[in-house]
Amino acid sequence: MVDRVLDALSLALPGGWSLALGRDTLTIERREPVWVLAENRINAPMSRETADERSRRIRAHGTSCACRLVYRLEERWTGEQLADARAANAGIDRAVAALHAESPDVSPSRKGDGFYVTQNAGDGGRVQAFMRERDALLARRRRLPDLHSERHSLFLVSREGVEDEMHLVDPPAASRELAEVERLARGGA
Repeated sequence: MVDRVLDALSLALPGGWSLALGRDTLTIERREPVWVLAENRINAPMSRETADERSRRIRAHGTSCACRLVYRLEERWTGEQLADARAANAGIDRAVAALHAESPDVSPSRKGDGFYVTQNAGDGGRVQAFMRERDALLARRRRLPDLHSERHSLFLVSREGVEDEMHLVDPPAASRELAEVERLARGGA
């Protein structure tokens, strides 16, 4: 590979995992597929389901997929590139904050980030204009690398086969392995 950081990561992966370096991607994948069931677990009541019952339910109603991380690779960013991107993003953040200050009648909705309301019922056009301007500013933000190796800056593209608030995974050990792989990647790459 000729990248000591990625070579070390490859050697540290749990058994049954592999690392594949493409021209502009890095894929870290579990050889055995997993089953994933989409399920909203936010504020869900405690389950009395046994591990075997849960496994059967996930396999009966879920889909088989790979358990993997995919990163887009770029030549490793220099300190100057990182500083420039951070400074540009800070300027955009200040412009967004100023836009909020100029629009005291437009406020975030209780639905979460990205949803806004106004106190004036007939002023939906003002909310739309605010959101267009805010979104245009945010679209100019530069994405910073998630990780760095010896030769590359890595940007996470996809994360599949992970158990979270919206997904159940079987076997559960696969999701724990994926968390370990992410920990290794952050510490070594």
